[in-house]
Amino acid sequence: MKSFSILTLALAVSSSVFAAPNGGVAKDLPFFNGERASFQKALNVIDLSDKKLSEAGLDIAKLQSVNTSFEGISVATYKKAEMALNNARIYMPEYVEMLRVQAQERNIHLVDLIAKSIHFDLSLDSEIVANVKQKLEKGCTTMAFNNGIVGQTIDLPYSLIDSETTWVKTQNFIGLVEDGVIYQGMGRHVGLAINHLGEISYPNTDNDKIVSADMFFYAASQKNNVEEVIELAQQIRTPIAYNFTVADDKGGYAAINVSGDKIVVHRGTEKGVAHTNHIESATEKYIQSPKDYTQVNQKMGWTFARKEAADFFIKYTPELTVEAMQYAFTQRPINLTAYEGDQFVTVTSYVLDMKKGCAYVAPENPRFTDYTQVCFD
Repeated sequence: MKSFSILTLALAVSSSVFAAPNGGVAKDLPFFNGERASFQKALNVIDLSDKKLSEAGLDIAKLQSVNTSFEGISVATYKKAEMALNNARIYMPEYVEMLRVQAQERNIHLVDLIAKSIHFDLSLDSEIVANVKQKLEKGCTTMAFNNGIVGQTIDLPYSLIDSETTWVKTQNFIGLVEDGVIYQGMGRHVGLAINHLGEISYPNTDNDKIVSADMFFYAASQKNNVEEVIELAQQIRTPIAYNFTVADDKGGYAAINVSGDKIVVHRGTEKGVAHTNHIESATEKYIQSPKDYTQVNQKMGWTFARKEAADFFIKYTPELTVEAMQYAFTQRPINLTAYEGDQFVTVTSYVLDMKKGCAYVAPENPRFTDYTQVCFD
């Protein structure tokens, strides 16, 4: 993801960065043809192919800057972090070792890194609960095909973009590194895409099986197939409601809603599955008549429109390929660009081909930036 400070500077220096083809400003960009310059031309890759993730903590600490401010993190969050650390030592010890080395290099406590990750999730959740009918501050469209291909667009307001897109490649993991933790990517057999459900779908969890979302993600990526990921989801919980869209190298796929005391697994169709930032009951809750669709979708990050468009694409596409998914990720309403002053946009996307062992990552909006290929072998 891009540096907001760079965006601001570039906008001040060049009037063409956010200019429309007709010379207009960002808020005048057409809905279907928004254009802008790219700030990050190629993906940043930390190539640690000779190491396991558990051995990569020092390299990540040295190569990626991390915000080490822990202001505002509550005592309750630290208690969750301590619980998460205890569980992580059971389910993903190699990930804990990666975090431990980072904490040691930065001269901070290990639990601080975990508490910060959980604090971000809880802050996001509280904001959505308080403004449930306002536009979401985080979005994504995830898709998985029946042949081991899974991916997503990542949608954020420009105001939340604070770093360039960086992925790490190790012996057993390829994926996004942000603020010292990971959230998207693939293991040798399973690839995952994560999207926040946009509201509390089930009660917030305080049970003793809690782990942070990045911990769950890494543990899931190291499984052998989708069914093992579902089994993991039944054993541990994330602090707030997330969906994990998963595919494996054997052709398995699912969208897994993880939160509270319940797990909901969506199997999609025989061709694949898609998911965005809401649970099924949200459509009936917020859209009562046809005239509500445009207004409600725009307020809520186009989540309903993106889900229907992704389902439609999977249903009718004659090809289930990396190129097909990349194409879908460039199309409205799945792909979001600035419109009527709204800067809640697609900031990056990726497609994982589990059978080939390759990730294809656009470090910015894929309409404006090419994909970078990163493979295990």
